[in-house]
Amino acid sequence: MKFLLILVSFTQYSFANQIHTGFISSPEGALKVEYEIKDNVPIMEGDIEIDPKETENELTIQGAGKWLWFRKWPNRTIPYVIDPNMPNKWRIEWAVKHIMANTKIKMIPRDRHRDYVYFKYNGKDGGCNSFIGRRWGKQYIRVPDWCSKGSIVHEILHAIGLRHEQTRWDRNNYVKIHWNNIKKGQQHNFRRLFFYTRSYTEFDFDSIMLYGPYSFANDVSKPTITRRDGTLYPVNREGMSELDKITVAKMYRYNID
Repeated sequence: MKFLLILVSFTQYSFANQIHTGFISSPEGALKVEYEIKDNVPIMEGDIEIDPKETENELTIQGAGKWLWFRKWPNRTIPYVIDPNMPNKWRIEWAVKHIMANTKIKMIPRDRHRDYVYFKYNGKDGGCNSFIGRRWGKQYIRVPDWCSKGSIVHEILHAIGLRHEQTRWDRNNYVKIHWNNIKKGQQHNFRRLFFYTRSYTEFDFDSIMLYGPYSFANDVSKPTITRRDGTLYPVNREGMSELDKITVAKMYRYNID
């Protein structure tokens, strides 16, 4: 019986950490990506929820302009609902106020809106995840107990349309990825994604969208990401950087006051 329990646990662990390959839509058409199944949903780059297809033919391909337009929130407005079972709702309320104080994005309680964000309680150890941009219909931002107010800002910015700094196509001009220290099976989280979303500013070491130097480290005393010269950089999970604010302004076409 003990052996059976160990075998079942190992099988579940192996399945949960299995790397899958699929296709998602991008401004330039079908984009091949690697992802894991976490909380029963496909996740890439550690916290980005996706809806992958097995083949390119399953995707509805749109032109770049239309693709980007469809993923923006109309009138710069994001309706939202907070799961009634969510503990420490103040984290989400703080993050919502932070977004509205630093951008011209409006976040309003959902009434009869068709497209909206649902802050879903994701338990004690679940992931803190979001889609990139507007998905259409109900879309989740999953919030577990450990997810901080700054991390929720990070996820809301994903829902607005921002991506990670460390997977930008031009990131090798600014950072060095230490592939040998990344946990086995986690290398896919550091793949550059060409044209997945636009980069509106230069690379930003202060961005709340940049992973920390020890993300997915095999040896936690050694970094997985450094500056090009090998030095470390501080992790920002306090709030939006100035370039984060400019990125949202350019994405949603408004001037910063």
